[in-house]
Amino acid sequence: MRVLCRPHRPFRLTSPLGARAARRVACTIRGAPRGFGLIELLVTIMVIAVLLGLLLPTLAGARETANRTKCLSNLRQLGLAFTAYLNDNKGRFPRPAQNAIQAHEDWIHFQSWRDPAEGAIAKYVGQPFNPSIYRCPSDDPASHRKFNLDSLTIQYPYSYTVNEMICRIEWRGPTLRINQVRNASEKILLIDEAATTIDDGCWAWQNQLGGNGNADPRNVLSNRHDQRSERAAQSKFGRGNAAFVDGHVAFIGRGESFDARYFDPAR
Repeated sequence: MRVLCRPHRPFRLTSPLGARAARRVACTIRGAPRGFGLIELLVTIMVIAVLLGLLLPTLAGARETANRTKCLSNLRQLGLAFTAYLNDNKGRFPRPAQNAIQAHEDWIHFQSWRDPAEGAIAKYVGQPFNPSIYRCPSDDPASHRKFNLDSLTIQYPYSYTVNEMICRIEWRGPTLRINQVRNASEKILLIDEAATTIDDGCWAWQNQLGGNGNADPRNVLSNRHDQRSERAAQSKFGRGNAAFVDGHVAFIGRGESFDARYFDPAR
């Protein structure tokens, strides 16, 4: 028996549903996604740049706020160490670590030939000696002023300085006792000093203002957490961190550090 074969015919989708599916497949193939054109790429880059411009100041501000908090924490630890020192030394403060006059009782031994672990309050801060506690995280010690002593060039490597009217350079007599400081909660003990003025561990208070109201720019509270530039000669420019005799710390106006009510222990 001979079998007659019909010629092969291509398969066709005859149902309406099948036809629609075929059209969708064809459209998908024809409409395959293409790469970004130049205009789309430029627009994307512009949008990203705008977003970064909005975010970066916010991120920088958040970082500076965190650094200010860490700086206050450092000052709080140092203030507590001073309190412990007072308890062990009949209520008398250590020396101020002035650049040209060195004393064993200096609160910090900062010169390169001295061991910082032998500073008067070092053992109360903790051992081994941790320099980060004595530095503001926003401060760059390499930018500090330099001074010459004989043939040596010295640069103070820390950020905090102590009130000389309380701790006193040796030739001014003994340091004060805690009971000689009036209104201890108002008296500044330590400040975070401006990088443009700091040269040792001694904050020699400044209450002299020029005829234009500017400050004597020698020992000035830093405003690094509040302003973009120090402007040390401007007595009311910004705020900075300070520790007080009673142990509390605060973010204060620079003008307060020029007011005798806050630096003179007899007021």
